[in-house]
Amino acid sequence: MKHFWHCLRVFLKYHSSQSSADVVEAVQCAIRRGAIKTSFPDSLLNNLESIRGVQPCIYAGFDPSSDSLHIGNLLIVCTLLRFHLHGFKIIFLIGSATSRLGDPSGRSMERDRLSLDEIQSNSQCIQYTLKSILRNFEKIKISLNLTNALSTPVVLDNTDWYHQMNVLDFFDVVGRAFRLRHMMDKQCIRERIHREGMSYAEFSYQTLQAYDWLHLYEKFGCLLQIGGADQTGNIHSGHDLIRFFHNQSAYGLLVPLMLSSTGEKIGKSVGSSLWLSSSRTSSFVFYQYFLQLTDKDANSMMKLFSFCSDGDLERILAEHCQQPEKRIAQRFLADQLTLLVHSESGLALAKRITEILFDHSLHGIGDLDENDLNVLCHEVPSVQLSRQALPISAISLALKAGCFDDVNTAERTIHQGGFHVNNLKITHPTLCLTGNELYSLSNLLTVLRIGRRKHFIVRWK
Repeated sequence: MKHFWHCLRVFLKYHSSQSSADVVEAVQCAIRRGAIKTSFPDSLLNNLESIRGVQPCIYAGFDPSSDSLHIGNLLIVCTLLRFHLHGFKIIFLIGSATSRLGDPSGRSMERDRLSLDEIQSNSQCIQYTLKSILRNFEKIKISLNLTNALSTPVVLDNTDWYHQMNVLDFFDVVGRAFRLRHMMDKQCIRERIHREGMSYAEFSYQTLQAYDWLHLYEKFGCLLQIGGADQTGNIHSGHDLIRFFHNQSAYGLLVPLMLSSTGEKIGKSVGSSLWLSSSRTSSFVFYQYFLQLTDKDANSMMKLFSFCSDGDLERILAEHCQQPEKRIAQRFLADQLTLLVHSESGLALAKRITEILFDHSLHGIGDLDENDLNVLCHEVPSVQLSRQALPISAISLALKAGCFDDVNTAERTIHQGGFHVNNLKITHPTLCLTGNELYSLSNLLTVLRIGRRKHFIVRWK
């Protein structure tokens, strides 16, 4: 084991060469965009010159406690990718091994234990998402004329090194570097112990995440980590471990909690989290989320998520301010992020469904294939009705389709002209509808609309 550490220290000589990337400018850019709000140590943001000589390499960890990343993770991903554009080597680390213990950070109680099969499946899903994002990002770089050669991003799983490690060796070497008093002093540990307590597995989590960072430093020279503010304690542990073995200062860059202009957690307005996996959140719902942002939220999220230069960012936001009705910022963000997460095909489908439902192009619904129709009916509230029910009154159709909760609301809305069948305004609740009106777009389905943006689909059998 001593020989192992000696070899790694010798290998560090490789990292003594400095890259042309400007580490300070890259961090300053992230701060200007609002992507970095605090740091570890706290004094870093007031003394960025202290990282002038740091190797341009940064990593973020992703916990496979779920089978999908979410929009909060996307902020970290996008910030890493902007560091990549500054010439950094970026590392995406999936914590399959550490997830077996459970990160206590930000938790009031112990996480539900996942089986090994669940962890492996979740890790594979997250790895697939990250690698897809990296492939899609290459297309975004081309669209922005960013064709200069950059180091290849790395996606790793920490099982790669823990599989090769003996538990006794770990505690003999790494365990001796930790002091119990410092471990107990972490806020998440202190709060839990004074309430219902915590398992030794959770308590030890910080030592393994710290070792992850040590490993990445010894292999890649990585002294920068980005994460949420709830990771401050784990970042502190990694900082201390690297200092213990190599007398080097490591630094944490902390992203803010994303809140909308109304104080709501970003991504929650859709009724649940905004996921990056298409099996959880479709490209259409994902696209619509960004397209429907308020102007204030679009302004802040353009800074946080977009990959355009500061100059282009200012130009786009200025054009948006001059013509807010065109939703220039929202469209730019929706296009770029849907391409990043869901690829060109996902973006094309999202825009196609958006055009059909919102741009008065319902006639195009007849051009959708069966798969696209299934996607449409999955993303828009839909019911299946029998053709034998025809003819049917407007109010009966609306109620069976779930457009209204009660008859009175249905009658009032229809009388006021707020109910449309295939873009045909209906103002009489008792109007008898036949195939002429209901099949005018397709003999497979009918599109009902309440107001301007609320749609329902009726599929006929």
